[in-house]
Amino acid sequence: MYAVIFKAKSNTLDNEYITMANRMRELAIEKYGCTDFISVSENDIELTISYWKSEEDIKEWKKDTEHIIAQELGQSKWYDSYTIQIAKVVREYSNSKSSNMTIQEAIKQSLKDVDSPKSANEILDHINKNNYYSFGANEPIKAVRPELTKLFNKGIVLREQHNSNEFYYVLKA
Repeated sequence: MYAVIFKAKSNTLDNEYITMANRMRELAIEKYGCTDFISVSENDIELTISYWKSEEDIKEWKKDTEHIIAQELGQSKWYDSYTIQIAKVVREYSNSKSSNMTIQEAIKQSLKDVDSPKSANEILDHINKNNYYSFGANEPIKAVRPELTKLFNKGIVLREQHNSNEFYYVLKA
C-alpha cells in the first residue's frame, strides 16, 4: 500500500475549489482504486492523505485529464505553495472496530452473510451496518457498483435482472 501526502498553503478557496475537491476524491476512489482519501485543514494549511494499492494506480491518477485541470487551477489560483510525498506503507496498526477488508472482500462477505440475492444498495447497507469497509467517497454506491461488476466479470458473483433492477449473489465455493 502507498500513501500520497499532499500538504498545501491555501490562497483563495472558492466554491469552484470545493466542487473540484469533491470531484477529485470521487474520481480517485471510483476510477483509480484509491482505497481512502482524507483531507483536513487548519487556518491556511491543507493536508490530504490518499491511500493506493500500487504506484501504477497513482501514476494513472496523476495523468487523468480532470486531475490535470485541478492541478493547474491549484497552482494558478488556490495554493500559494504545496508539497507532495509518496510513501510506501510498511506497517499499519489500528484499534478500529471496523474491518480492514477491501471493498471486494466486504461485498463478498456481505453476500455470504445474507445468502440471498441483494441489490447494490442492500449490499452497501449491509457493509456499513457491519463495519466491513469504511468508504471515503461522498456517494459510496458509486464505489460499490464497479466492484460488483469486476466480481461478476471474474465469475465470483452472479447477477440477475428483475424488471429494471439488478441483484447479486455470491457463488458457493
